[in-house]
Amino acid sequence: MKMIATKPLYRRNAALFVEQATALNQPLLLKKGHLTANGQSLLGVITLTILPGDTIDFISAASLSSLIQYVEECALFRKA
Repeated sequence: MKMIATKPLYRRNAALFVEQATALNQPLLLKKGHLTANGQSLLGVITLTILPGDTIDFISAASLSSLIQYVEECALFRKA
């Protein structure tokens, strides 16, 4: 699912995102351009340098509905 960042994802925002992503109990990949990172790894998320306006692909076999709801409520991302 494509999402657009509305806040930078570093420090606290990245930690909150990883906490929610880990609750999926299924692998989650984040793709920004040609870079792909583990969405359940703080270092992986920070490595992508996600800034407002960046389009990020959320890739997982799991249902992402709870994660999408969380990131929209926290205004971290919005649907593309």
